[in-house]
Amino acid sequence: MKRTFRKRNWIAFAAIGIVGSLLLASPIHAQPIDGVGKLKFGMKPDEVAALDGCSSQTECLYEILGKNRYFRLVYRPERPDPKTPPSQTPPGTLSLIDIDMGNYTRTWFLELIDVLASQFPVIHSPTEQEDAMFQQGKSQELIIGLADGVVLLKVVRRPFGNLILRVIYQDADKAKVQRALWNASPTS
Repeated sequence: MKRTFRKRNWIAFAAIGIVGSLLLASPIHAQPIDGVGKLKFGMKPDEVAALDGCSSQTECLYEILGKNRYFRLVYRPERPDPKTPPSQTPPGTLSLIDIDMGNYTRTWFLELIDVLASQFPVIHSPTEQEDAMFQQGKSQELIIGLADGVVLLKVVRRPFGNLILRVIYQDADKAKVQRALWNASPTS
């Protein structure tokens, strides 16, 4: 279900915009998102590890907005023939890019929202119930969905209560699962 984005006074609706314009070439996103920069969905772990800025198959470090940002990468396992021995199972393919955008501040959050929302249509903003659950500590993250769920902005509460911001790019399969969760949720 599509919803219009409305600004609220609460912290969670302040951070979507800058990353999208810095990492993607087109100012108005008209094509499917296939990754971020040189990181493309479907890449094999060895292809990723060979990229400048990537220290391993699962971690990269790139400068965004004058700061080094950690990228955590997640791979979708290949679905091999059940008869194939594990040692011969092909490596997975890149399916999710999780960017640590640092500690939450209202100003930083609002900047991110402005940039991302100018690049991608907002398809999910937290409901009042989701917002309340997050504020009460019953939920550890608040998610704003953009671009059919391929791009997410998350406000995440760490174990000791401080908040961090994460921008997630996920492939179409993961986005489809995310949209199904939003559509099935009684709080949507």
